[in-house]
Amino acid sequence: GPTALIEEKLANFPPAESTSKSSNLETTPKVKIGAVIDNDIGFLNREFLWSDKSTRFKSIWLQSRVQGNKENPEEGSLLQPDVRHLGEIYDENTINKILKFQSSERSTYGKINERLNYKPELQAPPINETHGTAVASLAFGNSYIKEGAATPLLAVQLPAEAHIDTSGTYSESYIVQGVRWLCATARRLYPENSHLIINISYGVSAGGKNGGTFLEAQIAREIELARQYNQEVEVVYAYGNSRNERLLADFKLEFSTVDQEITWVLPPDSTNPAFLEIREVVDTPDGKRLDKVPDDIEIYVESPNRRSSLDRHRLSPNITFPSIDPQLQAKDARLYAVDEVDVQGNRSTKAQPYTCIAIAPTRRLNDNSPVAKPGDWKLKFRNTSDKSVRLILQIQRGDRAAGTPYGGRQSWFEGHFKRDIVDDEWVGWDVVLPLTNKGTNSRYTTAKAQGKIHTVGANRAVPGGGSIRAEYSAEDSEWQNQSGPSSKVDVDGIFIRGQLAAGTYSGTTTRLSGTSAAAAIHTRKLLA
Repeated sequence: GPTALIEEKLANFPPAESTSKSSNLETTPKVKIGAVIDNDIGFLNREFLWSDKSTRFKSIWLQSRVQGNKENPEEGSLLQPDVRHLGEIYDENTINKILKFQSSERSTYGKINERLNYKPELQAPPINETHGTAVASLAFGNSYIKEGAATPLLAVQLPAEAHIDTSGTYSESYIVQGVRWLCATARRLYPENSHLIINISYGVSAGGKNGGTFLEAQIAREIELARQYNQEVEVVYAYGNSRNERLLADFKLEFSTVDQEITWVLPPDSTNPAFLEIREVVDTPDGKRLDKVPDDIEIYVESPNRRSSLDRHRLSPNITFPSIDPQLQAKDARLYAVDEVDVQGNRSTKAQPYTCIAIAPTRRLNDNSPVAKPGDWKLKFRNTSDKSVRLILQIQRGDRAAGTPYGGRQSWFEGHFKRDIVDDEWVGWDVVLPLTNKGTNSRYTTAKAQGKIHTVGANRAVPGGGSIRAEYSAEDSEWQNQSGPSSKVDVDGIFIRGQLAAGTYSGTTTRLSGTSAAAAIHTRKLLA
């Protein structure tokens, strides 16, 4: 698989040593390389061509759930990929051949999707406006950079299932593999002097937000590892668009026989499961942080039709309720106690323990799969201890990418909005308690790697000049290890949201708003 191949490539690059050669390498001007990890990247678009009409992409990995076609393509086929598990890799020679002989970009993408995807609904050419193309164009498209400032490019296109799965959980391992492949490929192309800048405008709302998640820790590790090979790697994350999406709740439980209730709304016709993470806020000498739910907190889950329910009494780590047994009927909801995880070993920062509520899709996937009732799921919490407990509830969710053929429906907490003074005396919206916008940033944005990780929020213009935080741009919290995004970029105008960006196909355009646009613009600044 690609991970083994990457490890093999890494083994061929000896670490830099304290020699005169190493010293010379450190003073050699580095070649800047722009890179993007996203969905549906229009890599044939003329926005990504050199002046001689050849591609700027040195290589692109089109990831897939299934192994690429091992058989030799038909004689004369333009598609001559370097076959790998999990999709196909096209180098610049293959891309240039496609550019020269293809009948159309649309037909080429259609043929590629037929090879990559076994589900018929995923085999069509991409729509005219795709997130990946818009982000790539704002980051390093020819229309947005100064003449003569174009850089070589690399890209990883995530599997279609990654952006269809709105829980955000599917894409994480693919993104990590993509970063490792990008680093190894840049070192192969420029073994002595590469400066790789990777844009990742994907995110997930729920998490410990302490830098200890699998994706954060592994990518930070790749950044540090690159230094051994005299390679500079920077990663740019979108900070998140979950403000006012009603995804977080924050409340204190005193000892009581009365339940604290909150309603979790599941939409109909959703093909994805829904997940909710629950943690306690605890005080430490270094400030507040999140920890596991105390044993004295009882959790009750009730379905909209009141026909199924869960109750939790002292779940042990890594135990589920009801227990999973192949002989038992599938359940529409379960409780999981997830233990602390050290994803790298001997790290001071670890993925925190939590309790997870998982609810099945509200649209049945097959005859044997469970299905949950859409509507209002009632969650009830009771504190049986003599101490007050503060709980944070986070719905695990990613942004829905445009053009998904199915899925894409999102869950939320029932709650209300109020008008409030939010920035520089400009009136905006905010949620009311127990809902909160504190901590709505993506869980990918809290790792640290000596200034090589950038997190970017979005601003909007206001009358009279200046700008304030966009109403969707996420907020940090007191219980995480980070204070706001590292940068903010003006994205939205007074009357028009977003920035003009390239559409999927040459000559087409779209508008891209959100912190994805902000991260892309910041990536362009780093490449300048």
